[in-house]
This record gives sequence, C-alpha cells and structure tokens, in this order.
Amino acid sequence: MKSLDSEKVLKMTILHDWAESKIGDFMPEQIGYDKKSELENYAMSEILESLPQKIQDDYQIFGMNFCLGKRLNQTILELDKLEMALQAKIYKKDVDPEKVKPFIISAVEQIIDPDVKKVLMDILK
Repeated sequence: MKSLDSEKVLKMTILHDWAESKIGDFMPEQIGYDKKSELENYAMSEILESLPQKIQDDYQIFGMNFCLGKRLNQTILELDKLEMALQAKIYKKDVDPEKVKPFIISAVEQIIDPDVKKVLMDILK
C-alpha cells in the first residue's frame, strides 16, 4: 500500500463513495454483485455528466481502472471495508452487537493488505 499514488487512491475513493451516495451502500450479497456494479456504473456516469469535461475525463480513467480489478482497486475496496468496520464499531454502542457482527466479519475476511489489516485490528480492540 505504501507505493500507491495517494492522489489516485483519494480520487478513486471519492468516485466510489459518490456512486454509493446515489444508490446506497449495498453489500453485494444483498442485491448481487452484477446488479451492484450495474447500479454503481450508472450512478458514476450520471455524476460525471454533471462535471466539467476535464474532470469527467480524469474520473472516467479512474473509473475504468477501478473496474479492471487492479491492485489499486483492491486497496480502495479494503479501505471501504475498513471504514465499514469503523462505523460498525461506533454503531455497536447503540444497537444489538449481533446486528453489526456481519460487517465486522466481512471486513476481517476481506482485508488482506498487512497495513490495512493492522489498522483494522487496532480499531477492533
């Protein structure tokens, strides 16, 4: 993770979260991976169309990279899972802990990068 371009990571994360803000943050098992991807791609296109052309071009490149399953994509997805685990830890104080358990388990299972995994373990302490 240390060798990644932080600007690209931030831009791709923003693009991913933008799409989620339009469609909702579904787990793939809730609606299926293909449907989730279809909805996210539609939301990304809709968002990008409202931006100046230069920004559209930059973000469409990031969007293509995101869909190609590159190492950067894996990092973005792991950071998204890390954020999900952090939210679950916060919500755990106010709701039945069993309701947030699947989110924490999902993060533990899907985060592979040692640096991200260490942060996750620190959060879960």
